[in-house]
Amino acid sequence: MKTKMFLWTGIFVGMALAGTNVPNFTGKWVLDAKRSQVGQASGPGRGGMTAQQLNVIQTRDTLTIERFMSSEFRGDFTLKEKVSLDGKETLNPAPWGNRKLTASWSKDQKSLTIQSEMERPGEGQSFRMQSTEVWTLENEGKVLKLEQTRTGPAGEIHRILYYNKAEK
Repeated sequence: MKTKMFLWTGIFVGMALAGTNVPNFTGKWVLDAKRSQVGQASGPGRGGMTAQQLNVIQTRDTLTIERFMSSEFRGDFTLKEKVSLDGKETLNPAPWGNRKLTASWSKDQKSLTIQSEMERPGEGQSFRMQSTEVWTLENEGKVLKLEQTRTGPAGEIHRILYYNKAEK
């Protein structure tokens, strides 16, 4: 039932976006681990938690993302985010602190950049983590490419992740 509801939502969203020139990221996306460039870091703040699957629903105004993740410290969990597509800052609660997200389309409207900032409390001191994700569709919308740059206590980490669109 949940899969059917997700499918119908995707159809209606696709119809709503049909008159726009921006990519439609709606869908279920599965990580292509062989193609992705994840890097050597591990753990929160070091870029090691990679979503194995993304469920995305896009409307004219909002991108809703479910990131299915796994961590040696937390086990399996889902991170849910909503991003406003009109450039307004959106506050999203996360297990390790609130994240401020801002999205903007490229000039040619072929990619979406999501800026993220989070103040994370630590033992005796807190630290700030910032990230940039550039979302682009490839292979006629069958591949989602995420270019991530994260800055935190471990320095800057750059990753390129590829997700294949799951069959309906």
